[in-house]
Amino acid sequence: MRRAICPGSFDPVTNGHLDIFERASQMFDEIIISVFHNPGKDKAMFTMEERVEMLRDATKHIPNARVTCFSGLLNEFCRQEKAPFIVRGLRAFSDFEYEFQRALLIKIDNNLETVFIMTNANYSFLSSSGIRELATFGGCIHGLVPECVEDRIKSLVISKNNIRKRLSLMMIDRSTSATLDRIFDEMYNLISEANRIPLTDKIIIEESDLAGILDDLKEAIPKEVKSATRLLEEQKAIVTKAHEEADNIVLQAKTEADRILELAKSESERLMRQEEISKQAEAFAEDVKSTALRNQQEMKDEADAYVERVKHDVLQYADDMLGYLSGSLQSALQAVNDNRASVNAERESVMSSRPQRDMELLAMEEEEDEE
Repeated sequence: MRRAICPGSFDPVTNGHLDIFERASQMFDEIIISVFHNPGKDKAMFTMEERVEMLRDATKHIPNARVTCFSGLLNEFCRQEKAPFIVRGLRAFSDFEYEFQRALLIKIDNNLETVFIMTNANYSFLSSSGIRELATFGGCIHGLVPECVEDRIKSLVISKNNIRKRLSLMMIDRSTSATLDRIFDEMYNLISEANRIPLTDKIIIEESDLAGILDDLKEAIPKEVKSATRLLEEQKAIVTKAHEEADNIVLQAKTEADRILELAKSESERLMRQEEISKQAEAFAEDVKSTALRNQQEMKDEADAYVERVKHDVLQYADDMLGYLSGSLQSALQAVNDNRASVNAERESVMSSRPQRDMELLAMEEEEDEE
């Protein structure tokens, strides 16, 4: 597994750091982002624990990144983590000179290699010290650091500003009384301007000058002590008030949580009842549907049977009427034929008994009848 170390103080982590982490994560199977104590940066904004926490929050979208902290030699830490590569970000040529010297020192261990990654041009001006200074004086740091880090910095700056305001309100009026700082400065000046005894480390100080400084010190110390006492009392009152407010907040949160749980319980019961009613309605609807389909099929079967019976009766009636009409027509036809034969017989009899002239007239009448 190709594993690399990304060391730094990260006080605080910036978007420039994140850019290096993201690009390094594509080059190695695992990157270890390591926070270490930098002796040259004694005035840290955040503790190591806070920086580790912020880094874990800011890099949770990088699946192969791990955040930790260490102290001591970097090469020892690399051997401990079995990581033969060290990743460094470069912003300018000055960074390269500094990092080049460090890389040469690390090369004492032949098993370690330093990988330099040029920063994105959008973040070439970014530095943790610049962010600290910008935030301290109330500058905008939005878009320069991750959102989680921005919130922590703003909270820290606001807290420090509130403390400064509180202390400035509690301090004694420097325009009306001597302060310890001024008195000590006068004492140091008196010592530095005093006449030295040759060939010794001793000095000569006028008694009146020293007595004046001691008088000022005697006057200032009780006021400073009184101010400090008042400060402690006010701080104690603030802490007590904060505890009371915290207790009230906890009580309100508990009450609100109980209320929400009760509402959730009621809503859950209501939904369960509604679900039961819905199931019953669905079952009832299914029964109605089944009954309707069954009744529909029975009515259809009855209608089909009725149609068949009517059809059979109609056909039977039609057959009977047809037979009856056929018989009637044959009887009528037979009667007509019988009448025609009788008429013809009578005609022949008449014709045979009349003279010839009547026969001719009769023939003419027959012709006319036939026409």
